[in-house]
Amino acid sequence: MPVEQRDGALYVRYRDVDGAWKYRKTTARTKREAEALLRELEQAIERKNLGLAPITLNPEQWTLRALLQWWLDTFSTSSPAHARNVGSIRNQILSDDIAALPLEQVTRARIEQFLLGRKQAGIAAETFNHVRAFLSRAFAEAIRFEKWLGSNPVEHVRKEKVPPRAYDVLTVDEVRRTLAAASPGHVGILAAGIFAGMRKGEIVALQKDDVDLDRGLLHIRGSNERRVTKGGHHGTLPIHPELRPHLVAAMRAPGPWVYPDSKGQQRKSAGFQPEKILRRALASAGVISHHERSCRRKGCGFRDRADDATEARCPRCSFKLWNAPVGRPLRFHDLRHTAASLLLEASADLHAVQLILRHRNPQTTMRLYAHLQQDYLRRQLERFSVTKNAPANDTPTALATPLLPTANEDAEKHPEGDAATKKNPAFLRGSSGGADGTRTRGLRRDRPAL
Repeated sequence: MPVEQRDGALYVRYRDVDGAWKYRKTTARTKREAEALLRELEQAIERKNLGLAPITLNPEQWTLRALLQWWLDTFSTSSPAHARNVGSIRNQILSDDIAALPLEQVTRARIEQFLLGRKQAGIAAETFNHVRAFLSRAFAEAIRFEKWLGSNPVEHVRKEKVPPRAYDVLTVDEVRRTLAAASPGHVGILAAGIFAGMRKGEIVALQKDDVDLDRGLLHIRGSNERRVTKGGHHGTLPIHPELRPHLVAAMRAPGPWVYPDSKGQQRKSAGFQPEKILRRALASAGVISHHERSCRRKGCGFRDRADDATEARCPRCSFKLWNAPVGRPLRFHDLRHTAASLLLEASADLHAVQLILRHRNPQTTMRLYAHLQQDYLRRQLERFSVTKNAPANDTPTALATPLLPTANEDAEKHPEGDAATKKNPAFLRGSSGGADGTRTRGLRRDRPAL
């Protein structure tokens, strides 16, 4: 039997390149899956026998775990997202049985099965695509360096469609109130996110040498502790007039950093939480999502939510509830989206937004912010009107040529009125019947047929 079950696992029996019969344990869950794996294995052996493929596709004898570890050590360490890559690969791939398989058994069908299992486990579509990308990149680099001599099994695995994300952004009035309510030591950080679209890592890495007040230029050269940005390149921006006074005030602090910590040192990315700064400012500015009410009597512990600041008493002990506004749950990165939103509302084109936000690929800007151009497109569409300058007695209906005769026209051409209609109801449908039983569809009654 080509497929046998032993000890709760399915084995396939095949003839190897040297002609000897061998058994191989599979991870298939059904006999049909095992047969599919056997067919792929037999096709690979046939290609080797014909000289169309090398005898071994895996000269390093790697498992998928070894391949991914090699990719992390060789290509991911220089990336700002290395720590996140390590965590994602460890949690999403290395924890699965597929990680222990030799690369020869990591086929497209096995990867599809693995990703389907992750999808059924509830991972988001974006995470699904990230996991797929890690596998694809690792195989691609192994092929480039001849660590794997086969094809990339992830190449034809389909990506999941990621629904567009709705970003929460601030209006001009909300920006004004938020900056006015922020503490003097933190308002410059918020202004850098709004007026320059800077990421929090770029704010942490900003040095005084990067600020050219004389020429009005801001050089974005680093991210967190690295002297390179997230996109891997430097960027230069004109300083927004409303950002300039905040930069001037920040430059007075001692040390090389524009926004240092309380000791004048560079802020640590792990401990820097500008979201708290932002939400405190939002709560003070009245840009809130709800109110949290709590009882301050010792041992009571009652808490609930309210839509407004109406005074209330504790239902347990009748003490007056403490009412605290909670700022809208914006991320600091949403200030970057706010910058893009305000630029597009001011009729800036997408190319300018791409340069300001320092996106290397214009498709990134289009994908993220094209939906924000609807108001701009609406204003462009409303530039012309067919009724705005029309005479006073004209109506929208009068501007269109009637496609059917009006009631007055019918009365003039058919004085018999309803009698003709009752005799020939087909008249209403634009067709009439001839004496010989033929039908002349679409002919007017006052026009002879040709």
